[in-house]
Amino acid sequence: MTTLRTFRGLTFGGSSDYRIMSEQGLDDLRVRSGARNLPRLHGAVPGEAFAHPREIILEAQWRADTPALAETLTRAFESATGPSSGLHQYVATEKDGSQRMVRARVLTRSLPRTRGTQALGIVTAVLVLEAPDPRIYAPPLTGLVVPEFDLGGEGYDFPGDFPENANAPTQAVGTAVNTGNADAYPLIRFDAGNQVTQVTLTNLTNGAVLDIQTTIASGQILLADMDALIRATGDPIVHIAGSSRFADWQTPRDPFSLAPGTNFLKFEHDGSAGDVICRVDWRHTSL
Repeated sequence: MTTLRTFRGLTFGGSSDYRIMSEQGLDDLRVRSGARNLPRLHGAVPGEAFAHPREIILEAQWRADTPALAETLTRAFESATGPSSGLHQYVATEKDGSQRMVRARVLTRSLPRTRGTQALGIVTAVLVLEAPDPRIYAPPLTGLVVPEFDLGGEGYDFPGDFPENANAPTQAVGTAVNTGNADAYPLIRFDAGNQVTQVTLTNLTNGAVLDIQTTIASGQILLADMDALIRATGDPIVHIAGSSRFADWQTPRDPFSLAPGTNFLKFEHDGSAGDVICRVDWRHTSL
């Protein structure tokens, strides 16, 4: 494998026409501190610390045998790196085949032209990208169908309720693994086979709870998009086919997250067994 970078349909590195000369910023971290100075004293009160938007600087070079071909490659580069109001995936593929992705837009494009470079057919450019969301994601989504957390048989609760001949409770949880070093914010899907009026997903690892009290009719799918929430994309967050159910999301409405490492998920609803299926999709996330 070779090192590759892709952005808006353009590939840098490998056997492409665009060589990677240098790159910086993808592995950097800059923190915005919330510390406040102590009045009349030395030092500061520690405050919250949040990552700044990520800035990636990519230096690329291409060489052509003819001025016409060099100009063609330059036009293709310019077309892929023009201004855009939206964000695009910048995907980094390393030599071991691993991939990382940020969502970025062009901040600066520098394309100097000199007599020497034009005579030799060599063009060097510097591209500066801004990722407002500084998190680094694994490009493919990882999915999990969370089993229903149920009590089978008569059930019992320790220590007081232990009737003779009671059946042990059947309890099932799902295991979601986030291999990154930062919280991942998943897309959660509740697919109703029969009508239910409440669904609850609990992360037993970090205490996050998603409790939605709304009618999901048979055949409907309720979506809770935590990624859209934390990135403020403007897309619907809790909805059925685009129709908002945000008001039915019970307070405190903290974003549901998967902590780094192993997360144990408990899924409950007010219907009968098998009435609704819960699926969680996420990207491994790092800073």
